[in-house]
Amino acid sequence: MEGKVSFYNLHPGINGEFTSIPQPIRQIVGELNGKEMLLEDAVEKLCLEVKKIRGKIIISEKEKYLGLEFKKGDWQHFYKLLFYK
Repeated sequence: MEGKVSFYNLHPGINGEFTSIPQPIRQIVGELNGKEMLLEDAVEKLCLEVKKIRGKIIISEKEKYLGLEFKKGDWQHFYKLLFYK
């Protein structure tokens, strides 16, 4: 991962799943939307909250998005949080 990227097209956090994206993570995603920064720095910010729910951040270099994967109860959840370019 090299150089700065621009983040866009955030997930609203409430559609299409049985559970919403946790509010602290939605807040960080909202703050990253429209910003330009190193991908590693964005992942670091998200990881602080993602660790609390025992989730993980997925970096898709092919589709250029940051995703969130976590388990709640018996269900595994996945969201494309933000795209980057």
